[in-house]
Amino acid sequence: MKPYRRSLRSRIIWSTTAVTAVAMIAMVGTVVLVVIALTQSRVESALSDRFAAVESTLSVDGDGHISQSETSADRIEDSAWVFDLSGRQVIGPSAGKHVYAVVRSLSQVTKRTHVHRGEHVYLAAPFKDENTGKSVAVVVTAESYEPYEATQRAVFVGLIALGMAVTGGTAAIAAWTVGRTLDPVNAMATSAEDWSERNLESRFDPGSADNEIAHLGRTLNVLMDRVATTIRGEQLLTSELAHELRTPLTAIRGEAELGLMKSREPETSERADRNVEPVDRKSGKT
Repeated sequence: MKPYRRSLRSRIIWSTTAVTAVAMIAMVGTVVLVVIALTQSRVESALSDRFAAVESTLSVDGDGHISQSETSADRIEDSAWVFDLSGRQVIGPSAGKHVYAVVRSLSQVTKRTHVHRGEHVYLAAPFKDENTGKSVAVVVTAESYEPYEATQRAVFVGLIALGMAVTGGTAAIAAWTVGRTLDPVNAMATSAEDWSERNLESRFDPGSADNEIAHLGRTLNVLMDRVATTIRGEQLLTSELAHELRTPLTAIRGEAELGLMKSREPETSERADRNVEPVDRKSGKT
């Protein structure tokens, strides 16, 4: 069984589509990584700004009590907690059990710590007294990751849709371009198949275009001129040879028949018959 082979047109279209798809996948992957990195950087920056804002509102009196000055930033008050060194909450809002469990686990850290749990990112670090330089509390701030994830999902869906649209558009453009390019080649192949059988004078029509297909058409026309000239020469030579041979063959046959008419000897008649038979065969009479 002869193996199936795709046409040149389908191979070009599929190759172009595959290359475009790979390029779009690489582009989408790169953009996704960049968006994730930028999102993480933005979250960390927001947490750091919030932590600095909380620190600026805290103060320590001579007895070591921590107090917070009033602030108009609700987001700071709703997502910041302060714990003393014993782990007791000094300042902070009420929160859900899952959020508060994470906040409590960070209440006694001794260094700056980032934690990502569920839909929130947390930043905890010791708060130092400006006068003594010693740690007197731990500040914990939180930032919801949900708005950033929603933005990421929108970007990812948009990129995937863009990649599919570009890949599909590229495939359509490749199919249209390859079709317009190869249609003249198919026409040339069809004409070439019927050329020698029907009309030696027919030629390809390359048009006025100045491209590779037109150049191929003009080159094939020159080649067909040479082949047609050769075929005509062979036909003329064959005709002349047939004409030149017809006269002596006719003469030979006439002499053989005359010999048959005059001779009555069997041997002579048989010899004449042997001469007539090949002459008729060469003349196309048998």
